[in-house]
This record gives sequence, C-alpha cells and structure tokens, in this order.
Amino acid sequence: MSPALRPWLPSKKLFFGLAAAALNVALASEASANPTAEQALQLKPVQKDVDFDKPSAEEVAKCTIKVEKAGNTSGWVVLDPSGQIIRRFTDTNGDNTVDQWSYYNEGLEVYRDVDSNSNGKADQFRWLNTGGSRWAADANEDGVVDSWKNISAEEASAEAIAAMSAKDASRFARLLITADELKALGLGESQLKEIGEKVAEAPKRFSGSLSDNKLSTVATGAARWLNFSGTKPYLIPAGTNGSTKDLLVYENIVAMFENDGKNGQLQIGTMIKVGDNWRLIDMPELLSESNQVAGGYFTNMTRTLAPAVNTGTNENNPIASQLAADVEAIDKKVAEATSAAAVGELKKQRVDLIESKLTKLDANDKSQWTRQMIDTCAEAAERRQYAEGVARLKQIEKKLADDKADTDLVAYARFRAMTTEYMLAQTTPGGDINKIQTAWLDSLRGFVKDFPTSSETPEALLQLAIDAEFSGKEKEAKEFYTEIFTKFSEATAAPTARGAVKRIDSVGRVLGLTGTTIDGQKFDIGMYRGKTVVLHYWSTDSQTALTDDAALKSILAKYARDGVVVVGLNLDNTAESLKTYLGQNKLPWVNLHEAGGLQGRLATEMGILIVPTIMVVDKEGKVANRSLHITELDRELSAMLRK
Repeated sequence: MSPALRPWLPSKKLFFGLAAAALNVALASEASANPTAEQALQLKPVQKDVDFDKPSAEEVAKCTIKVEKAGNTSGWVVLDPSGQIIRRFTDTNGDNTVDQWSYYNEGLEVYRDVDSNSNGKADQFRWLNTGGSRWAADANEDGVVDSWKNISAEEASAEAIAAMSAKDASRFARLLITADELKALGLGESQLKEIGEKVAEAPKRFSGSLSDNKLSTVATGAARWLNFSGTKPYLIPAGTNGSTKDLLVYENIVAMFENDGKNGQLQIGTMIKVGDNWRLIDMPELLSESNQVAGGYFTNMTRTLAPAVNTGTNENNPIASQLAADVEAIDKKVAEATSAAAVGELKKQRVDLIESKLTKLDANDKSQWTRQMIDTCAEAAERRQYAEGVARLKQIEKKLADDKADTDLVAYARFRAMTTEYMLAQTTPGGDINKIQTAWLDSLRGFVKDFPTSSETPEALLQLAIDAEFSGKEKEAKEFYTEIFTKFSEATAAPTARGAVKRIDSVGRVLGLTGTTIDGQKFDIGMYRGKTVVLHYWSTDSQTALTDDAALKSILAKYARDGVVVVGLNLDNTAESLKTYLGQNKLPWVNLHEAGGLQGRLATEMGILIVPTIMVVDKEGKVANRSLHITELDRELSAMLRK
C-alpha cells in the first residue's frame, strides 16, 4: 500500500467526512484503501452554480486517480484521459482527513469546498479563476451561504437576480449592507439615516414585490444573469455631506438577464464597497420599455439606458449596435452549449464576426471591439477550446501591425498571445519545463525590446525581474525592477518593484516596520530591539503558508528563551478572513494586517512577491536574512544565536 494513502484507511473518512458533497451512495468499503477515479468523480460541489468538467461515462472509465504529497499536505488528484487535472481532494493540515475539495474546468480550479475547522463538513465555498471571485461562509454548515467574505459588484448583481428568480428573501438579504458596516462608513448623519431606512425597507419591498406579482418576469426560477452594465466606480472623498472617510461607490447599475428566451433589465441602482464586498443599499427594480432610466443615490444622477442588446455600443452607429446584438446571441449559445467542441466553435465564430466588422466601426469602438476579439481568442485557447487560438492571436497581431494600428493595441495582442502560449505549454503533460521557461523569457525580452513603452511592458519587466531574482541574478533583477518604477511610475507593479529593490538591498540594514495589529494596536518593530525577530508574510488562502504555523510554533518554543519572537504580516485582502482563521487557530504572536493583500502597503513596502516569505531581523534591528524557507529557519537561528 502506498504510504501516502495509509492515513486515510478507512476510505470513508475521505468521502463520508464530506458532508459538503452530499453523496447518496457508498463510495468505498472499510477494507478499501484506494478510492477509484469513478468513485471520486461522484462527488459534487456543495453549491449548484458551478461550471466544472464532467467527463462522459466513456471518459470516466479512462480517468485515473493518484496520490500527491508535499510536506504536511497530502491528497488525491483525478486526471482525465488526456492527463489534465479535473479534481483534487486534499488534507491541508496533516490530520488525515480531507478538508478541501477542488473542482476544475479546462485545467483551472474554478471552485473549492473548504472545511476550515476540521470537522468533516464544508463551511466555506470559493469560486476561483474563470469561476469568478466569490468567497462565501457557511457557519452552520448546512450547505447554504450565510455570508459573503468576498463578492464583486458583477457577482452581487447576479446574486440579486438569482435571489429574485428563486424568491429567496434570505439570499437577497445577504447582499444588503449591514447596520454595523453602514455605521463604519463614516457617513454624515443625514445620509446615514436615509440609507439606513432604505436598507431596512428593502427586505419588505422584496416580499411585497413578490406578493404584488411585480417580479413576475424574473421570479420564475429560470432567470439567468447575462451581464452587468454600469459606469465605472468612483470615489466620494471624505468631507462630502459631512462624511469622515472616503467612500467607493458604484452607481447607475443595471443587470441584464434572460428568462424563457426574453431579455430583461434589473436596476440595481447603487452599491457601496465594504472591504472586499460590494453591498446593495436598496431593493432592485425591473426596468420596462417605458422606463429606461437608472439612477444613483449619491450623485443624484440618472442615465438613459439603451436597449439591452445595444448596451456599451455607439448608438449613432447601427453597425456597432447590430454587432453587439449578434455577439450577445452567440454568447447565449455558448452558455447553452454542452461540449467543449461546441463552445470552441462558437467562440471562433465570435472572433470571426468581430473581425469582419472592425473596419466599419469608429476609432473608439474599433479599439474596444479589437480587445474583445483578442480576449475571446485567448480565453478559448487557454481553456483548450480553440486549438488554433494562439496562431490566430499571432495573425491578429500581424494584421494590426501591417495596418499600422495603435502600438498599444499591437502590444496587447502580442502579450496575450505570449502568455496564452506559455500557459498552454506549462499545462501540457510531458513538456520540457526548462525549454518552456527559456522560451518564455526570450519572448518577454523580445516584447520589452519591441514595445518599450506599452501598458503591458511593466508586467513583462516584472516577470523578467522575478525570474532573475529567483535565479540568483540580483543585479539583473534590480535593473528590471528599477526600470518599472522609474519609467512606469503609475503602473500597478511600480510600488512592488520599488519595494523589491529595497528588500534585495536590505541585508545588514536596519529595518523600519510599522503597522497595526489585527486587534487594533499600533506596532513598531523597534519595540523588539534586542530580540531576534522572525517576519512571516502569509495569507489564509495559501496552504503552504498555513502549514508554516506548526513549524513556527515549534521554533518559538525552542528559541523563546533566547529572545526569538515571531511577527506575522498577514496579506489577506480583508481582515475578516484573518479574524475567522485566528478565531479557530490560536497563534502565539502578533499579526499585522492592512487591506490590499499583495498590493497593500505591508507587501509592497518590501516588494513581497509570494507567500509565504520569511525574513529574519537580528538583535540590532538589521535584516540578517531576507528570504528563508521554513525548513531553513531552525538552522539559520541556531547559527545566529551562536555568534
């Protein structure tokens, strides 16, 4: 028997511990050590709205299952007949029970059920990659979302339609801003009162609209979200109408839906950003042919909406309007397609259609539709739905260059082709990793040379810098990082690049580190002068980082008398997920947190690129080591303390 499987004998500990899967059949007997691929594929996500790979009966017979083990993490992986991963079931904390169930679509993990308290039941649900960005909590573990840890504005609008379609008042109520969240926004008294009243009335209006049959066109159980329409979100600065904090809002929002072959529009109105969540403040309303106006609370502005099929197009150009309608028709067929081949053919049709109309569009529409065409082609290729996708992207780039199109557009086509080709090469079984990486780096260097000022160039430079740094070429890495923040100061990568140079040069220098602990206390690393400080950059969604905790506890127990302390720098996007984790896993050291994750100050200040990252600061407050693996820490501390 494989040693990696021994902890899970009997097999029922894997499968019947998964209340989240809601299995109705016995998957294995007590005597069976290895689940089969067929048994594993009977597991289903707790949440129903997940688009994941479902092999046919013929394909299931050819699927394989294998054990994987890395440190304290073990599990089973299911592969389809081509060798592509379609499921992963993992024990992330070494307690011999599966606590994470992952589902894939075209090689990407799109959904994950999580048992964060190790009781055999899923209490968190996460949509990932092309599945979206939602992250839900289920405190009572009944399979129903209790609260949202993360939900985008687009996904919130889709949830609103789903709630109305299912006549589910609780599902709708979860989208509304809470009283505590509202109070924390720092609004002026009048707005706090007005919005509070709107929120309080929204559930009543939801029930009333159902009773009055005002939602008859959507509340049928079959309404399907299509897309999201809204102006860009904007910041309302502190001081406006007596507010004390900046406020990020989305206004004039309309969500499009389809029901029984007919399109409809739902006015969402206004949403407010609270942490990683976009919150509704009012009951959405259906728009009709006679009422095509969406409003906003904060700006008191309205905009007249075009018919659903024309959204986002130039109303003065009938070709653009017709193109939008035709593309929407294809997108509807894509949503209904039942095979990857059918989806691939439809997406190819989408690319062909857009390309055939480009010369008849004005400059602004042409640029936007060209990017859509490129994105469609790249996405279909990445998901292995369009075998000629990369070649088509290269053809698009060549045509744009021949036509002397905007340089940034040409660069966009090249970069998408490069990254798509690299991703496919990485996920193709049997590929030569060294050759793939060399080709990728060569393409990045060529891109930077050909497009030294494009909007994609900072990302290309960052990839080159990261590779150089992790290959030990620090001088070269610093040159790439420096080029990013000197030539592209407004780029997203600029703060990280500046911090990376600081980190590379930090050994032997006094580190200034300040922040706020998760319980609201001010922190300054200077208070630990005379002690050896282990800095652990981590996040709760990094399983590798979480496995460091046990080792760090052992390190602390071993060296605490020698003046060693640990400081956690949590890089979760919001504090909520950290507080939940710490409520279930006590850590005997302080943890700092600021919003923003890897783009937040705690990460960018030292150019942290991955989690976990471990640094050590000596008793004089100077950086002794800027990059350690957890397995190297004991040896490093022992050597330092002997000096």
